[in-house]
Formats: sequence, structure tokens, C-alpha cells
Amino acid sequence: MVSTQSTGTAVQRRKERTPSPPPAPLPDFIALFQEEPWFRAYLPDPDPRTFPETNLSQFVQMVLDALTKAAFHVKAEICQALVLIQTQFGIPIPTDVKLQVLKTLNEYPLPLSAH
Repeated sequence: MVSTQSTGTAVQRRKERTPSPPPAPLPDFIALFQEEPWFRAYLPDPDPRTFPETNLSQFVQMVLDALTKAAFHVKAEICQALVLIQTQFGIPIPTDVKLQVLKTLNEYPLPLSAH
């Protein structure tokens, strides 16, 4: 007769040896930008195990938040990313997003051009 204690230990050992399934890959709309310097500087680490679960609308909001924090020369790259999201994924850019982009770009002093 097998004791309950030894059976429980055997089950526990099997559970310990069973590897966790690999994390789901990042959605395409995130993977498209994960190597960009602005992404690495202003958004969460693009590790699929730790990146917050995000839909496209939430990701656009994260990008807009990055836009408000970024240095002026980086803002153009982030704006290009927003346009690419719109063209690649066929989503309309809502008026409030356009207004936020314009507001953010206009409140920042333009860099002086070298003459």
C-alpha cells in the first residue's frame, strides 16, 4: 500500500518538472517598434513575459504618453510610428489623438537651427 504522503510528493515532483508554456509573442503592433530607441526609452520592456497585456488602442495611448515625455528630436520618430500604426493596421486616427499630437509638438520650443 502506497502512503498518501509519498503519492503527494511524487505528484509535486512531476509538477515541478513540468515547464511553463512559453509566453505568447507580442502583438504585431508592438513587435513592429520594440527595437526602436524611443520604444526602449519610454515604454515598458518589450519582454512578452512582462509587457502589460495591451490592445491597439491602449498601445496608441502608451505611444502618445511617450510623445509627451520625449525630447523634441525623438517626437518626430514617435509621430512617424503613429502614422505607421494608422497605415499598417488601417485604423483611423481620432481627432483627439491628432489634437494631442499637435498640442504636444506646439508646446515644446522648436530647436534652434544651426546657421
